[in-house]
Amino acid sequence: MSTLDHQKIKKFFEEKILLWNEGKKEELAALYLTMAPAQLTFEYVGGPVIDGWKALDDMWEQFGTNIEVELIDFLINGNEVACYIKNHRRDQPGTYTTTIEIYTFNEGAIHERYFYPV
Repeated sequence: MSTLDHQKIKKFFEEKILLWNEGKKEELAALYLTMAPAQLTFEYVGGPVIDGWKALDDMWEQFGTNIEVELIDFLINGNEVACYIKNHRRDQPGTYTTTIEIYTFNEGAIHERYFYPV
C-alpha cells in the first residue's frame, strides 16, 4: 500500500467541504471518485459497513440542502484522518450537531467512520 501525500489528503478535505457547502453534488462525487476509484465504504459507528456511494447519495438527499459543514479541526497521521465537524442547520441558524469522523485512505479506497449523536 502506498500512503497518500499529506497535502493531497488535506486538499481533498478542503475541496470536499467547499463542494458540499456550495451544493455541488456531482462535483463532490467526482472528487470522491478521484480518491476512491476502487472502493468507498461508510460506517455509522455501531452499524454495519455500507456501500459508500449509496451512503453518499442518501446523505445528500437527507442533508445536502439543509446542512452546512464546518471543519473545526482535523489531524492527518499517515493514511488516517480524524475530523471534528460542526453540521450547521441552514433552516435554524445557530443550531448544529457535531460529528467526529475517521477516514482511512488506502490504494484507491476510502473507508469513513462517523460518530454522531444518537
